[in-house]
Amino acid sequence: VCCKKISKYISLSSTIMSTAVVDHEISDSDKISPCHDAYFAPDPKKYCDLQALSYSPMVAVLPDYCNTLFDCACLFGNTSLACMYGWDFARSCEYWAADKPLTDEEREKTLLGRRIHIIGLDGSPKAVEYSKRMNIIDQGIVQNFEHEMSAETGAGLEKADTWVMQQCLSYMPLDHLHTWMKAFLKDRSRPKRFIYDFNPYFDTTRDMTPQALLKDVPGWKLAFEKFYAYRQKTEEEYEVSKVNDRGMCVHHYVVDFEPL
Repeated sequence: VCCKKISKYISLSSTIMSTAVVDHEISDSDKISPCHDAYFAPDPKKYCDLQALSYSPMVAVLPDYCNTLFDCACLFGNTSLACMYGWDFARSCEYWAADKPLTDEEREKTLLGRRIHIIGLDGSPKAVEYSKRMNIIDQGIVQNFEHEMSAETGAGLEKADTWVMQQCLSYMPLDHLHTWMKAFLKDRSRPKRFIYDFNPYFDTTRDMTPQALLKDVPGWKLAFEKFYAYRQKTEEEYEVSKVNDRGMCVHHYVVDFEPL
């Protein structure tokens, strides 16, 4: 998430804005991200401007058994497109510029060789509507991270084989995350995968490692982890912290849950 002022989100009780937590219009003075308008636009044209910051999030890898993907903070479908086809952000921008929905035939031609049922969740109704119209996601859910988990969200998590949260975990209160995790793991008769990023620049006080988040959950293993720069810092962000130089770095985790 672009250009947040560190003083404004010392804790999650402060006023934090992202597509995952804001479901109403706010004044310009309250916008703590210059990219806010891009997140709430009806299409991804402004979002593509992040290419100027070398925006390139890790392509999440789906397990072979994945039939249903829960894309949390799906926005305009970038993560879902990456999961289906291995596309980087630049390729997604090319697809968005063409403004042609995916055909059902294209939805079948994923890296897994079959159509994946995708449930996309976001706090922006316009983004969810766009991803549905472009045939990227099959089901859209509008959900604010700071609100109680809706029945639709809980049902989607329970149904999913894979849950992905990239560039958004810092906006979810821990008690809500644990509630969502319980819904995701309600059915332990089959394997599941949780893919997420943790950004220490924005989330400065919480221990968001798998070991901390899943300390009371049995039957899981860390399948992959990487610390990398998913984009460059803005000048404002660089002045706040020069740790990792110009890179805006995140911890990328892939956690696998075995059947119980």
